[in-house]
Amino acid sequence: MMAKRNTKSRQSQKYRVAMRPQPRQVFEMRVPAPEDLDLSRQWYLVYTGPRCEARAVTALHDAGCLTFWPALHRVTIHGKRRNERRVGTFPRYLFVSGRVSGDIRDIDGVIDVVRMGIDWATVPPMAIAAIAAYQNEAPRAADPVPYAKGDQVDLREGPFAGLFAVFDSVLPPHHARIMVSLFGRTTAVTTELANLQAA
Repeated sequence: MMAKRNTKSRQSQKYRVAMRPQPRQVFEMRVPAPEDLDLSRQWYLVYTGPRCEARAVTALHDAGCLTFWPALHRVTIHGKRRNERRVGTFPRYLFVSGRVSGDIRDIDGVIDVVRMGIDWATVPPMAIAAIAAYQNEAPRAADPVPYAKGDQVDLREGPFAGLFAVFDSVLPPHHARIMVSLFGRTTAVTTELANLQAA
């Protein structure tokens, strides 16, 4: 009987370990502006549906327009799952040069164009150039993390402040995974790096 009970206990423990939520990691990189971006053209600001920027870009290209979509390449890792997609630097906005025949609101993914009265509002070339420069800017090096895996740390605030905690890993851009001793068990917790201090 004891052997069966121990076997069930071990199986239950394995199940609990397997069911622990895995930390989600998110990495982002700016997508460079097109090398042939023409600042001498007139550019307008398009407002799209939620998460419809990519669809709007394709449809506007098909309609004969040029587009500039400031975007980020986002990689999300959750356990063994990895998801990569582009998201807008300015969600639901992109720039278009050229006019479509008919109503632009009939273009797939497009809600409307930002207007001055009834006419389309032009975007100053300096604004387009500044946004392109931002997209092309190399990411700054992250500040060095003063903790190594296994270091004891304290949390400045929050429900786990004052508990024994050990640093595990960095979760870019600004978070960390720590292991907290709670009720006789070790539990993985995600917190901001700024919330940690050396014990």
